[in-house]
Amino acid sequence: MAVWDRLQRSYPNDIVIIATADSPQQIKEMQAEQELQVKIMHDPSSRTAQTYNALWFPRAYALDA
Repeated sequence: MAVWDRLQRSYPNDIVIIATADSPQQIKEMQAEQELQVKIMHDPSSRTAQTYNALWFPRAYALDA
């Protein structure tokens, strides 16, 4: 998480999102404990990972709208 958080801090005008199957409570605790600025999305069924064909983890994508 630290690497993704550093990326978010380096590019504050962009949005970095991490998709995880962790519970919402685990996500909140992790964000609080590590003071993360990176966004963490609850993806319990790994649907987001499947959408982007992320067959192994970690996997990173840069998307431009």
